[in-house]
Amino acid sequence: MQQLTSHPPLILTFASLEHLDLQMNALTSTIPTEMGLLTNLEFLGMAFNNLNGTLPSEIALLSNLWEMTVWMNQLTGTIPEEIYLTNYTALNNLVFGYNYFTGTISTLIGQLSTIGYMYFPSLQLEGTIPTEIGLLSNLAKIHFDHNTNLTGSIPMELCALRGTFLTVINADCDVTSSGKAPMECAPGCCTKCCNQETGTCEKV
Repeated sequence: MQQLTSHPPLILTFASLEHLDLQMNALTSTIPTEMGLLTNLEFLGMAFNNLNGTLPSEIALLSNLWEMTVWMNQLTGTIPEEIYLTNYTALNNLVFGYNYFTGTISTLIGQLSTIGYMYFPSLQLEGTIPTEIGLLSNLAKIHFDHNTNLTGSIPMELCALRGTFLTVINADCDVTSSGKAPMECAPGCCTKCCNQETGTCEKV
C-alpha cells in the first residue's frame, strides 16, 4: 500500500469532516495551519510519521475534538497555550509523546476539564508539574516519564485523584546512577517509576 508523504490539500477543504486518520504514513511536512479550518473534526490522528516543525496554534480551533494523537513524529517547539484555553466539548485523549516539544507545562492545563488520557512521555519538557493538574477530575491515565528535564515532585493534588478515575501515573521516579530520582513521588501515588538511564519502568 502506498504511503502519503504530504497532507492531501483537498482534505483541508472538507469542512464537515469528522474523522481524519493520517497515521502510519510517511508524512515529512509541517502540520498546515489550515488544519484549524476543519472545525467539525472529532478525531485527528497523525501518529507514526515524520512530521516536523511546530504544532500550529490553529489546532486549538478544533473544539469538537475527542482525540488528538501526534505521537512518534519530529515535532518541535512549545505546546501552544491556546490548546489549554479552548472550550473543548468532549476532548478525552491528548497523545503528544515521542516528539521534541520543549518548554514548561502550562498552569492552564487544569482547564482541560474533560481530559481522560494524557500521554506526554519522551518529550523535552522542563520545570515542574503545576499543581493545577489536580483540577483534571476526569483523568484516568497520565504519562510524564522519560522527560529528562522535568524535576520536582508529582503534585499531591494529582495524587489525590488516585482512587477516583485515575489509575495510572507514570513518572521518572526511579533512582539513577546519581543516587537520586529526577522526580519525587509520594508512596501510593505513582503506578510506575521509570528510569531515565535504562529506559525501563517498574511497578511500585
